[in-house]
Amino acid sequence: MTVLLGMDDVVATRLNKDQLETIDLLIKQGKFKNRSDAIRNLISSGLEHYLDKTNNQLQLLFGEPQMSKQELQDVSKIIFDKPISELVSEMRE
Repeated sequence: MTVLLGMDDVVATRLNKDQLETIDLLIKQGKFKNRSDAIRNLISSGLEHYLDKTNNQLQLLFGEPQMSKQELQDVSKIIFDKPISELVSEMRE
């Protein structure tokens, strides 16, 4: 039995052949268990990188203190009326 905590939402997306081949190669190399695991981890890493980069840019503009990732997400919801993850998705479209 597999118990997934905190994973309530399912998101459908389309990937091109090259992206799937890369994911499959990472799975064959043993870096991930399956496609879902790979995609989930790669998205998480990408979001962390984006948040870190955004936080660093804010720090350069406004100096210390840095905002936590949660604070940055809260500010994003206030300013843009949507979470960072939606903004990232829209930028990639």
